[in-house]
Amino acid sequence: MQSILDSKNFVYLRNAFASDNLHHSYIFYGEKGAGKFEFALYFARFLQCENNKKGIPCEKCKNCKVSKDGFVANTYILNKEKSESITIGDIRELQKWEELTVAGGRKVFIINYAHNLTPEAREALLKTLEEPSKKSLIILITEEKKYLPKTILSRCPAVFFPKKNEADLEQLGNKEYLAEMVNQLEILLGDKVFEKMILAKELSDKKDAKERVEEWIIVLHHILETMSGIAKPEGNDSKILESLEKKFTYDKIVEVLDAANKTLNLLDTNVSKRVLFEDFMLGI
Repeated sequence: MQSILDSKNFVYLRNAFASDNLHHSYIFYGEKGAGKFEFALYFARFLQCENNKKGIPCEKCKNCKVSKDGFVANTYILNKEKSESITIGDIRELQKWEELTVAGGRKVFIINYAHNLTPEAREALLKTLEEPSKKSLIILITEEKKYLPKTILSRCPAVFFPKKNEADLEQLGNKEYLAEMVNQLEILLGDKVFEKMILAKELSDKKDAKERVEEWIIVLHHILETMSGIAKPEGNDSKILESLEKKFTYDKIVEVLDAANKTLNLLDTNVSKRVLFEDFMLGI
């Protein structure tokens, strides 16, 4: 669990809790394999720990001792199959549990694969999000944030989870190399089709195209962390990224980041790199 404790997302949420600024609901989103569900379970354990003043679960209190094997004290976990719909009946069961009084007062709700909510379930959940009970936290987990309705997105701060193998910004090389990548990202985030097609051709001819897409993902993730307050801009590199933060919206950066992750996965298939990059550029 040390990787979770050291993550910027855990520090961000733990600090929000310590300062009594924890929101009543969050969306955890990112590609498959990013550890979103495991993180949610661990953060719930941290919140339910009776001695969490040191910033980690104590592992000794009553709640910590019973929280194991996927069970967390005072936490309602809705974890259906990835392809299974989340129905209004599922949300009504959650709402019944929300009305109960629990020892310690805090209740946590974790909904995995939240993009599988049916329209009726979304409407029912929206009522809970609009009028949350005191000392409750709802965590929606998804790999497809774009399929959640704006009515839910507007009420839940989004926390992005990168894949575990993504490197830190510091590992990308020198200042000039980072500046070159930012120029490419400005093309990706912009609307000049001609420049995008030139970039698509350049990438399709490169042997290290996959590495470049991975580096784009690192930079985009760093920008999202800064924009959402999870991380603070530091060092000279932060000045290089300011142009992207000022020119483009959070939603646009999320759109390109999601598309880049999907493209990265397809680069391991037999799909033509030229076609793949052209589709990528034209789709954003």
